[in-house]
Amino acid sequence: MEEVKEYLQQKKLEMHQYKKKLADYKERISNASEADRATMQKTYDYYLKRYTLQEKQHDKISANYIKAKKAFSQHNRKMRQSIGATTFKIILKDSTELQANLIKLSPKFDLALLKLSGNYKTPFLKNTTQFTQGMDVYAIGSPLGFKDYVSKGIIMGQEKGHIVTDAQILPGNSGGPLVTTDGIAIGINTAVYRADGTIGSEVFGYAIPTSMIEREFAKELH
Repeated sequence: MEEVKEYLQQKKLEMHQYKKKLADYKERISNASEADRATMQKTYDYYLKRYTLQEKQHDKISANYIKAKKAFSQHNRKMRQSIGATTFKIILKDSTELQANLIKLSPKFDLALLKLSGNYKTPFLKNTTQFTQGMDVYAIGSPLGFKDYVSKGIIMGQEKGHIVTDAQILPGNSGGPLVTTDGIAIGINTAVYRADGTIGSEVFGYAIPTSMIEREFAKELH
């Protein structure tokens, strides 16, 4: 959010300077000789068109930023509300409902460690810290209100310790596992990376590797 805010502020400044130069050039046209005006007008029209296109792009990104900022604010409000909760209802794939207690919150990774109440032993995924670039993976979650959906992709690489995948990650996939073709978890889906650094097309998905998760909850898991 901060990066986009800085981008918009910088772009707004550039657009202001661009507009001023256009105004200065237009004044030069009015003072130019009749022989030069036609050529200068074509140049002005060309750069005015470029300015108009950039202005539309800026307005579009700005509108998306405002929407994202509002959604981010709502997310933070829900997070603050959830911090006060210590028990949660867990719904398994077969619709079995269980209760779980909060063990620890991780604001750093936007994760929570829960422990099931009672003696129920739920099936679980094995996990590994071993993965390679180009490996086939599946992102599992409940995107856009749909329960238990899967998207397929490959591991494209790593960025700042996170796994980068082209498996589609939509709102609701966050928190779900990123698994190999053998069903072994290598990370938790967490975010989306936009290739142009601005709010626009969502291209790549981020997942937190299991090694980072184990370090974050090391004391509680052992």
